Amino acid sequence: MFAEIAVVKTDAQYRDYVSEIGPLVALDPDPSTPEGKRLELLALLVETYEKERYRIPLPNPIDAILFRLEQKGLQQKDLIPIIGSKSRVSEILAGKRRLTIPMVRKLSAHLAIPVSALVEEHQPESSQLDAEPPLSLVREIVKRGWVQGGRVTAKNAKDFVARLFEKVGTSSLGPAYLRSSIHTGIAGPINIYALRLWVARVLIKSRELPVARGKFRRPESGEELLVELARLSWLDSGPLAARDFLAKHGIAVVIEGHLPGTALDGAAMLDTDGTPVIGLTLRYDRLDNFWFTLLHECAHVVRHLETPGETFVDDTEKSFDTDVKEIEANRLARDTLISQEVWRRCDANRLKTGEAINALADELKIHPAIVAGRIRRETGNYRIFSALVGHGELKKALAP
Repeated sequence: MFAEIAVVKTDAQYRDYVSEIGPLVALDPDPSTPEGKRLELLALLVETYEKERYRIPLPNPIDAILFRLEQKGLQQKDLIPIIGSKSRVSEILAGKRRLTIPMVRKLSAHLAIPVSALVEEHQPESSQLDAEPPLSLVREIVKRGWVQGGRVTAKNAKDFVARLFEKVGTSSLGPAYLRSSIHTGIAGPINIYALRLWVARVLIKSRELPVARGKFRRPESGEELLVELARLSWLDSGPLAARDFLAKHGIAVVIEGHLPGTALDGAAMLDTDGTPVIGLTLRYDRLDNFWFTLLHECAHVVRHLETPGETFVDDTEKSFDTDVKEIEANRLARDTLISQEVWRRCDANRLKTGEAINALADELKIHPAIVAGRIRRETGNYRIFSALVGHGELKKALAP
């Protein structure tokens, strides 16, 4: 039996309904069945609440569709059998018509686009930050030594949080610097509170590093910097060499494990003095993940960071990005490591063998883990080529 449906009046109720819509869409129920009728009603209630509560444009899933078309080598006309007609395809891609539930079903099935990328949930950041900090989260940052002060209780939890933010240069969550735009390339629920604490910690650590602070000047294209960085993957000491290389260019690289509630691989942010900071969690101790994440965050640095406090946080392993800047960062990282022209013609992509992977790595002077990782990423099969992606080699390489 289904739970009773009512008009949405709270954010919690809204989130419950959004979380129910995804699985129902995946079932692809007939509209005449109880499941189909419930799906249509939930979608209507959620849309009504969004219009009244947020009064902002819905996240645009069009970038997700275009990105998948590019990946598969398809054209807009290939959407006609899915969406319905040439004119309707044009209206959808121009933002003049919204995706319907049947369209979401078909796009998800035919283009392998996650439903979450087509049915978005609004989570007001301010409401999370205004709430009491989760005790488990505050206890974790104390356990890690980010702040000192004894036992954490419900009464003093905010004091510990304030101490951490004081180290960044503010004594509360209120200033615009800490509430500034945070772009999330992360799939699934996001704990904004945990992300803010982690970002603060990364900024604090970055100020202790031997970096030419204030030296960085954004190049016109930024691609030369990325190319030089990618070449370092060929070295056994590549991860360390990359950190030193970026430090000389005025970019700080900080290693800090992610907090619970944050499926986080990396982030790019701009400190108050204009110094770009890249944070890496090393959540996966693999060389392929390291190099793709590092290039992805560097792409944000050279293309997207504009004002102090602006931050991009990313799950580069599993997220399917719909934001145009995340798509651009993915594309720059991918094509800098292995260009699309080379990838289309190479045996590694065509044959997908260990021998072909090593041959392409030798040709391009990049680590074989990068080639193997791209195959795993594009096929969605993370069980293949496990011996080639550098398991356990990353933290060892960074140990010195």
